[in-house]
Amino acid sequence: WIYFGFRISSSIRRIMLGLGGNIQNDKIPKRAYTSGSTLLDGTNDYLKIPDGDGFIELISPANTSWSISFYFMVPGSGGSGSIQLIQKLHSSAAFFWINTSTGGDLTVSATDFIDGATASRVNAIWDTNFVKGTWYHVVITSDRSGTNSDTLAYINGDVATRTTHTATASNGDLIDAGIDNTIYTTMGTFNVGAAHIVYYNFHFDELAAWNSVLTADEITEIADKYPNLTQNVGDYASSGTLLRYYRMGQDTSASAISIEDMSGNGGAPLEGINAPTTSTTKPY
Repeated sequence: WIYFGFRISSSIRRIMLGLGGNIQNDKIPKRAYTSGSTLLDGTNDYLKIPDGDGFIELISPANTSWSISFYFMVPGSGGSGSIQLIQKLHSSAAFFWINTSTGGDLTVSATDFIDGATASRVNAIWDTNFVKGTWYHVVITSDRSGTNSDTLAYINGDVATRTTHTATASNGDLIDAGIDNTIYTTMGTFNVGAAHIVYYNFHFDELAAWNSVLTADEITEIADKYPNLTQNVGDYASSGTLLRYYRMGQDTSASAISIEDMSGNGGAPLEGINAPTTSTTKPY
């Protein structure tokens, strides 16, 4: 948003809308939330995308720009602590993950193992100070159209302060293509292959990925209006590059959860392992 030459932050925009500010798209209704989030209990349950289906695989190729969006909330009070939100990990030399540090800072990291050598593909940390009991909408974008990637994070519609960013070459896969189809992508566990070492307790919702860089205005639109991501509306115009789109709460079975891909691209469903539950706790 441009106002007297300055971009209005998401938080200021919300205040202006509440005061009746005349801002473009303020007449577009918010999408109603009709389902619930997935609750991972931190004991032994997690979500996974089957081997080789194409989540991390779709954004992995060299020079592919990408965006990932999701909501999460850690129950309780105090700092969020260390949470493994999303990962695809083969070894310490070949992985992609999005997590929070013990201090509540957001981290994105990926390394590729090529010809016996490790190459960093993404390495960024943001000063987010996540706390328990609060829902966060997280969008991470990585522009890999130039020589080096540029990775940004937005929290609840506002760009986060980046404290670490290693300029990494765009001309390589995020993770080695040779292992892409052998290791599944998980949420809520730290696992090396089939060995699950740690599980995490948090609510998770509305996971989406694009092979493009969402603009700041698009991210504000998503944070403020929660549009159906398969349709262009308001400032959101990237439905054509949407790769995967999982909305939780579609299966309330006590024994299993199968969350379908709603992108229209025929992706495999998210599988709930060891009976994660559908919670009535919602991000909006």
